[in-house]
Amino acid sequence: IYQIWNAPVRDPFLYRRALHYWYPLDVETLQEAASHYVGRHDFTSFCTLDKREGRNFCRTVSHARVERDGDLVRFIIGADGFLYNMVRILTGTLLAVAQGKLRPMDIPAVFDARDRAAAGPTAPPQGFFHEKTRKETWDQPAEPAGRAFARRVAAHRRAAAA
Repeated sequence: IYQIWNAPVRDPFLYRRALHYWYPLDVETLQEAASHYVGRHDFTSFCTLDKREGRNFCRTVSHARVERDGDLVRFIIGADGFLYNMVRILTGTLLAVAQGKLRPMDIPAVFDARDRAAAGPTAPPQGFFHEKTRKETWDQPAEPAGRAFARRVAAHRRAAAA
């Protein structure tokens, strides 16, 4: 979830819990743009490239929606996995749509570009938080944490030895 306080005056109770964005946000336009995030895509344009990610930047987004509750706007997204800074860049891209720098219909071209420069900026960290982790994906149980950690350590050691 990424929260945006969309009002002229900051809310002191949301300090470090929501991005203060005082320009008007049209939730319908943002939702139109966010709907393009849903499905299986290569999110290379929407992540900070990190050597730890390997070469697979494909993720499946199950839902992406923008909701308004008074002056609080929430971008809620669920996926089978997230890349480094992915949610913050997706949010920054939505803000670029709000500013008129991109149109909702431009989002598929951003995916196709596979270029970080094609997407919007990385939104600041305040406002971003993790709500919950599902224990299993749609069709396969999650790998036990200890096994996943051991697999990553073994891969790191093999890479260091090479």
